[in-house]
Amino acid sequence: MAVEGSVEQPSVAVIIQARMGSSRLPGKVLECVAGMTLIEHLVRRIRRATHPTQIALATTVAPEDASLVAEGERLQIPVFRGAVDDVLSRYLGAARTLGNPKTLVRVTGDCPLLDPVEIDRLLTLFRQYQDRGKPLDYLTNQGGQIRSIPFGYDVEVFTLEALRQADREATDPGHREHVTPYLYRSGCFRTAIVAPKGEDFSHLRLTVDTPEDLSVVSRLVDALGEDAELRAIDSWLRQHPEVAALNSSVVHRTTEGEVQLRRRWISGQTLVARADAGPGIGFGHVGRVEAIL
Repeated sequence: MAVEGSVEQPSVAVIIQARMGSSRLPGKVLECVAGMTLIEHLVRRIRRATHPTQIALATTVAPEDASLVAEGERLQIPVFRGAVDDVLSRYLGAARTLGNPKTLVRVTGDCPLLDPVEIDRLLTLFRQYQDRGKPLDYLTNQGGQIRSIPFGYDVEVFTLEALRQADREATDPGHREHVTPYLYRSGCFRTAIVAPKGEDFSHLRLTVDTPEDLSVVSRLVDALGEDAELRAIDSWLRQHPEVAALNSSVVHRTTEGEVQLRRRWISGQTLVARADAGPGIGFGHVGRVEAIL
């Protein structure tokens, strides 16, 4: 209950999306750097932000993700387990676990060096839009060709009500797998992209999706400590180009699902496929070829 005369602060929850399954680096979120798991590094940084009031971990019902439940308990944060592919509904489940906070912040577990200042900046802007009578449903610090932040510093802020609407309306598998695309692609919501002013750091890759990424982050933390700020990180990598080169050729994955990417690749082209079948071969691979088409 708010004290009389005080202004009640809105409930803000950061929900970390994480799972053990990863095609390029399985179990990456529990890899250790300087004696701490990547999830612990991320949670420590989120806790340094001043605006969020709650943190939760959203993972899956897959058996291998039981280890993430144990890690969440160790870090003293709530954990919600939901569908493997329907991450949108998983986020709503995590929000219910936290008592349905009005404002949600989405981050992913493979961003151990996320800047708490950037979380606060986005939440401050989100509140300012509301105070000006122009409330947003969704705000991010990057989008499409607009990027001045490193990979691994992405922050998305949105309302619980917008996410509920997306859950009711979004049917595309890619929209449900990646949580927020329906919010910024459907045209149904008030959205904004506000990149930080100043220097462009988009050349930096500070997320962890491959062994090369893990090596870069590990060397950074060993050299600068677990609380290193962005300018110090950029300066150190410029002084150590051999480390920066370790993951410079890694291709960053998009938010499009595999099916959507396949459709885009073959759009406007003729795809010819052959699949023989018979009593001695079987017909299963014919069905798989049809699924590709």
